[in-house]
Amino acid sequence: MHTAIVKKGIEVSNRLKGLATSRDWLVEVVEAMAAAGSECTENDPSGARGWRRWQMGTRRNREVHLATGLWRREEVDQVPVIVNDDLRIRMVVCNTDDGTCIGDREPKNRSKRGPATDRAVNNNQTTFWEYGTLEDKVVPFRKTEVDAADYQTWYLCCYHEGDDLRAELALFVQTAAGYFEKARERIFLLGGEFEPPETGKKKKPDLDSDFEIPVSRKK
Repeated sequence: MHTAIVKKGIEVSNRLKGLATSRDWLVEVVEAMAAAGSECTENDPSGARGWRRWQMGTRRNREVHLATGLWRREEVDQVPVIVNDDLRIRMVVCNTDDGTCIGDREPKNRSKRGPATDRAVNNNQTTFWEYGTLEDKVVPFRKTEVDAADYQTWYLCCYHEGDDLRAELALFVQTAAGYFEKARERIFLLGGEFEPPETGKKKKPDLDSDFEIPVSRKK
């Protein structure tokens, strides 16, 4: 199965708009996760850093998206999510490994997940958007209507080690032994191989060029 990867700034923005979110909102969530994890010390219980990231990510994800009026919060199989009923999609935050935002690898969750995640990911296999390519761009052209009651579940993946902070939004369609195995689509958001848009700054003049500046003697 081909994995669609969206990593160029303008394409990322356009794709996220179609999912009723934005890169700015999602990066805000990821930065909140990183800050929460950084508050932990060696005196905290094992696993506290990952739990604090997940807790704060869940909270900030809800705060940011519910404020738009496009999303609502819900518990699905005891998993806290946000839901957009118009698009029939859900979003969950997740701590992932260093495969995050790397094109030739697949991100995996840091902690083993239970049957609720397996059900959500398996459901993604029958509710995905199909894609075609046009000039190397990912273009949605048809939604597969298998069960109108089903929702896609997207995972906001966050990897944070030291100064390395990476994030992507992924639609997983396969798990193995409680870990993500395969994604249908990955949208890079921060760090890694994400390609931010150009800043638009003017190019500095080449002071070492051979262009001769005429100098006239003042009379």
